Amino acid sequence: MRRRGSLLSQLLIAFSVFAVVIGAAAVVGYIAVVHQHQTARRLTGHYTILQLADGDLSGAFTTAQLSVQSYSLTGERGFLLPLGAARVQYERRLATLERRTPRGLRGLVRDQARAGG
Repeated sequence: MRRRGSLLSQLLIAFSVFAVVIGAAAVVGYIAVVHQHQTARRLTGHYTILQLADGDLSGAFTTAQLSVQSYSLTGERGFLLPLGAARVQYERRLATLERRTPRGLRGLVRDQARAGG
Protein backbone atom coordinates (compact mmCIF):
# COMPACT_ATOMS: atom_id res chain seq x y z
CA MET A 1 0.00 0.00 0.00
CA ARG A 2 1.19 3.39 -0.85
CA ARG A 3 0.62 6.34 1.44
CA ARG A 4 -0.96 9.41 -0.09
CA GLY A 5 0.68 11.90 2.19
CA SER A 6 0.99 12.67 5.79
CA LEU A 7 -1.94 12.58 8.14
CA LEU A 8 -1.55 16.30 8.74
CA SER A 9 -1.93 17.16 5.05
CA GLN A 10 -5.01 14.95 4.77
CA LEU A 11 -6.56 16.68 7.81
CA LEU A 12 -5.81 20.09 6.28
CA ILE A 13 -7.53 19.07 3.07
CA ALA A 14 -10.55 17.74 4.98
CA PHE A 15 -10.82 20.93 7.05
CA SER A 16 -10.50 23.04 3.90
CA VAL A 17 -13.34 21.14 2.26
CA PHE A 18 -15.48 21.55 5.38
CA ALA A 19 -14.67 25.26 5.50
CA VAL A 20 -15.75 25.69 1.88
CA VAL A 21 -18.97 23.75 2.51
CA ILE A 22 -19.74 25.77 5.65
CA GLY A 23 -18.97 29.02 3.82
CA ALA A 24 -21.27 28.07 0.94
CA ALA A 25 -24.03 27.16 3.39
CA ALA A 26 -23.59 30.49 5.18
CA VAL A 27 -23.87 32.40 1.89
CA VAL A 28 -27.00 30.48 0.86
CA GLY A 29 -28.52 31.06 4.31
CA TYR A 30 -27.72 34.77 4.20
CA ILE A 31 -29.31 35.13 0.75
CA ALA A 32 -32.42 33.31 1.96
CA VAL A 33 -32.73 35.56 5.03
CA VAL A 34 -32.29 38.73 2.95
CA HIS A 35 -34.94 37.54 0.48
CA GLN A 36 -37.33 36.68 3.30
CA HIS A 37 -36.77 40.09 4.91
CA GLN A 38 -37.48 41.89 1.63
CA THR A 39 -40.64 39.85 1.09
CA ALA A 40 -41.87 40.58 4.61
CA ARG A 41 -41.14 44.26 4.14
CA ARG A 42 -43.04 44.36 0.86
CA LEU A 43 -46.04 42.56 2.40
CA THR A 44 -46.03 44.82 5.43
CA GLY A 45 -46.09 47.87 3.16
CA HIS A 46 -48.89 46.34 1.10
CA TYR A 47 -51.06 45.60 4.12
CA THR A 48 -50.30 48.98 5.67
CA ILE A 49 -51.78 50.61 2.58
CA LEU A 50 -54.83 48.38 2.91
CA GLN A 51 -55.22 49.26 6.58
CA LEU A 52 -54.99 52.99 5.86
CA ALA A 53 -57.50 52.74 3.03
CA ASP A 54 -59.87 50.75 5.24
CA GLY A 55 -59.52 53.30 8.03
CA ASP A 56 -60.28 56.16 5.66
CA LEU A 57 -63.19 54.17 4.27
CA SER A 58 -64.61 53.74 7.77
CA GLY A 59 -64.12 57.43 8.50
CA ALA A 60 -65.94 58.46 5.32
CA PHE A 61 -68.77 56.05 6.07
CA THR A 62 -69.10 57.34 9.62
CA THR A 63 -69.13 60.96 8.42
CA ALA A 64 -71.86 60.18 5.88
CA GLN A 65 -73.87 58.24 8.44
CA LEU A 66 -73.69 61.07 11.00
CA SER A 67 -74.65 63.62 8.36
CA VAL A 68 -77.75 61.69 7.35
CA GLN A 69 -78.76 60.98 10.96
CA SER A 70 -78.30 64.61 11.99
CA TYR A 71 -80.33 65.79 8.99
CA SER A 72 -83.10 63.29 9.68
CA LEU A 73 -83.29 64.37 13.34
CA THR A 74 -83.19 68.13 12.78
CA GLY A 75 -84.24 68.70 9.17
CA GLU A 76 -81.39 71.24 8.76
CA ARG A 77 -79.83 70.96 5.30
CA GLY A 78 -76.45 72.18 6.62
CA PHE A 79 -75.82 68.71 8.04
CA LEU A 80 -75.81 67.31 4.49
CA LEU A 81 -72.83 69.43 3.38
CA PRO A 82 -70.13 66.87 4.37
CA LEU A 83 -72.07 64.09 2.65
CA GLY A 84 -70.73 64.78 -0.86
CA ALA A 85 -67.07 64.83 0.21
CA ALA A 86 -67.59 61.72 2.33
CA ARG A 87 -69.13 59.89 -0.65
CA VAL A 88 -66.20 60.83 -2.91
CA GLN A 89 -63.66 59.77 -0.27
CA TYR A 90 -65.56 56.51 0.30
CA GLU A 91 -65.55 55.68 -3.41
CA ARG A 92 -61.84 56.49 -3.78
CA ARG A 93 -60.84 54.35 -0.81
CA LEU A 94 -63.09 51.55 -1.98
CA ALA A 95 -61.36 51.66 -5.38
CA THR A 96 -57.97 51.53 -3.62
CA LEU A 97 -59.10 48.50 -1.63
CA GLU A 98 -60.39 46.74 -4.75
CA ARG A 99 -57.15 47.42 -6.59
CA ARG A 100 -54.80 46.37 -3.77
CA THR A 101 -56.68 43.47 -2.20
CA PRO A 102 -55.52 39.93 -3.05
CA ARG A 103 -57.98 37.91 -5.14
CA GLY A 104 -59.01 35.66 -2.29
CA LEU A 105 -60.23 38.62 -0.22
CA ARG A 106 -62.02 40.63 -2.92
CA GLY A 107 -65.37 39.18 -1.87
CA LEU A 108 -64.98 41.01 1.45
CA VAL A 109 -64.44 44.30 -0.39
CA ARG A 110 -67.61 43.68 -2.44
CA ASP A 111 -69.52 42.99 0.78
CA GLN A 112 -68.24 46.23 2.24
CA ALA A 113 -69.22 48.12 -0.93
CA ARG A 114 -72.76 46.71 -0.68
CA ALA A 115 -72.97 47.67 3.00
CA GLY A 116 -71.76 51.18 2.23
CA GLY A 117 -74.22 51.58 -0.64
